[in-house]
Amino acid sequence: MDTTPAVAPDHEIDHETEIARDLARRALFAAPIVLGVAGLVAGWPGVFGAALGLVVVGANFLVLARLMATGAKAGAQATAFAGMLSYAVMIIVITLMAVALRNISQVDVASFVVTIAVVHLALLFLELPKLGLTPGAPGLKPRSLAQIDKKSANRKSDSRKKESR
Repeated sequence: MDTTPAVAPDHEIDHETEIARDLARRALFAAPIVLGVAGLVAGWPGVFGAALGLVVVGANFLVLARLMATGAKAGAQATAFAGMLSYAVMIIVITLMAVALRNISQVDVASFVVTIAVVHLALLFLELPKLGLTPGAPGLKPRSLAQIDKKSANRKSDSRKKESR
């Protein structure tokens, strides 16, 4: 009888990066709509501002995920510290970018700032139903039981490869 757990321990899986990649992928799907609305509202400067905002949002999610995953390996306090630090750095970077962009006529700063705020919130709220908040399936919810079995099999083979090294 196989006594191997059906799901690998959380520390072996980088759920943060998995979620951030899904958020960044959704941002790419939303990009044409966001850029179109910004173009209608503020013309080409609005498109450039919104494009920069989308890049900041995607980069923020990916960097935050990397910091959170690194912190998660060190414990709960390190994870909390990584989250607070990354939030503070994000606010500082966005503020500095907005100040730097205000003198560039080809970029609409309002489109930049509004894009960052609206897209961040929209992506987070759209992602909530996809999150698995149970210990058995953390990270993104599996689409089916077959997907859980496939992930479990992949993790088992990965752990066997690590053990054989």
